[in-house]
Amino acid sequence: VKNLDVWRLIHSEDVPYCREMLKKTYENPAKVVQAVFRMKHKDGKWHWIEGQAINLLSNAFINGIVITWRDVSDRMLAEEKIAES
Repeated sequence: VKNLDVWRLIHSEDVPYCREMLKKTYENPAKVVQAVFRMKHKDGKWHWIEGQAINLLSNAFINGIVITWRDVSDRMLAEEKIAES
């Protein structure tokens, strides 16, 4: 998707936390930083996302911050149900 502003997809309450995690990633090269936050899915609902980022700006072949994430909504819902019982 061209010119996608990912910050608009992150829940407004989670944006400061995500920005802080990205700052930690930038400041700590080669250290994996993890975060759990809400992101708007294409179905319009908020999904829980678990992400990992690593600063590889010093790697000549990559020269960037690599971020991976996965949907953990089912796990978060199960944990919530367990906590309620």
